[in-house]
Amino acid sequence: MMNKNLFKNIIAVVVLLSVLLQMTTSSSSAATKRETKSFLRDRTLVYTYQYFDGNSKSYESFRFSYEENKSYNWFTKDGIELWESQTKTEYFHGGGYGGGHYMKRNARVGDKIYSYGSSEKYYDGKIISVNAKVKTKAKVFTNCTIIREQDGDKRYYAPGHGIVKEVNAKGEVVKQLYSLKKVN
Repeated sequence: MMNKNLFKNIIAVVVLLSVLLQMTTSSSSAATKRETKSFLRDRTLVYTYQYFDGNSKSYESFRFSYEENKSYNWFTKDGIELWESQTKTEYFHGGGYGGGHYMKRNARVGDKIYSYGSSEKYYDGKIISVNAKVKTKAKVFTNCTIIREQDGDKRYYAPGHGIVKEVNAKGEVVKQLYSLKKVN
């Protein structure tokens, strides 16, 4: 009789430990699972950015122009170019003939960010937030990723819209998304 009760108690403890282990495993895997964001701009919209140089404001509107080798190219009426592309794991963007920036699409706070000059890769900063709310003239964006560059400047990226704001080390907005309009 004593052996039967002991056996039942052992089985109960094993079942309880098994359930607890499953709960711990599923919650830790959920905690380690990271969202893979797409930062590619919406090609059905015209993106107008407002720039500040300390004394005056200027505006540039970018319209999607063409896709080439999975790279999306945007131009202003004056021929200023932005390009962007992404793989399953990374998002890249830049402008003109110079270099660009790239980051992991499922970035975590503390991840390093790299940029490219014309041919070389260099450390540029790190991710300081992956779930920020960012206010621009165009709208308020949620679930944004913020990068702090080595010089203290910050870049703000919104899923589905790419870079939406830049702030210098003094805390002054130097670039922000000013408006979003449907392509005619």
